Amino acid sequence: MSAIVAAAVEEHLRNQATLAYLEEYEREHGAFTPAEKQEAADVWARAEEREGQWREAV
Repeated sequence: MSAIVAAAVEEHLRNQATLAYLEEYEREHGAFTPAEKQEAADVWARAEEREGQWREAV
């Protein structure tokens, strides 16, 4: 069970670091536009789709 907890903590810390980085970036460069947010969401969705296909193949 401790491996699951460690993985969850690691993911949480990574998410917090990413959020802090994005907030800093927006303070320095301005907010992301809706188009930029959509592009990022599209890239993420394609990556998740590829990962799902990889997992099915294993």
